[in-house]
Amino acid sequence: LNDVLCVVGALVLLALCQGQALDGWTLALGLGRDIGAALLLGVACGVALALALGTLRGRGSSFMVLLAALFLVYALAEGLTGQGVLACLAFGMVLGSAPLLLTWAPGGARAGLREEDREFVQEGAFLFKVLFFVYLGASFHVEDISALISGAVAVVALMLVRPGGV
Repeated sequence: LNDVLCVVGALVLLALCQGQALDGWTLALGLGRDIGAALLLGVACGVALALALGTLRGRGSSFMVLLAALFLVYALAEGLTGQGVLACLAFGMVLGSAPLLLTWAPGGARAGLREEDREFVQEGAFLFKVLFFVYLGASFHVEDISALISGAVAVVALMLVRPGGV
C-alpha cells in the first residue's frame, strides 16, 4: 500500500511542478473521484473473475486468463481514471479473499485463486513491479537539471528518514 500511496503522491507533485493550478478542493475531489472509480472497477472485475475462475477449474487456462484480466483491469483503469495501480490492488485483494467475500454467490466457495495461481502471482509480482517503476520513471520529463537535483536530494532524504519511521 505504501508504494501505491507514494505513486499517487508523486503524480500530484508532478502535476504541481508542471504548473497545473490546483487548489486543495479541486485536488481532493479529483483524486477522490479517480481513486474511488479505480477501486470500484477493481472490485467489480475481481468479483467477476473470481466467479469465472471457479468455473475454469481443471481446464488449465487460469494462468493466462488471470494475466489477461490483470492487464485489462490496469488498462481500463489507467485509461478511465489514471489510477491503474489502485484498481489492480483492489482486483488482487478481491481475488485473494474471494472464498470469504463471495459466500453469497452461487459457486462462491470455489471462487478465487488456487494454490498454483497464487504461486504464479508471486513469481510475476517482481516483474510487474519492475515494469511499473520503469513506466513511472519514463513518464517524468526533466527540462531543468535543478529539478533533477532537487528530486535526488528528496529521495536521499526519504531513504535516510524511512528506517526511523518503520
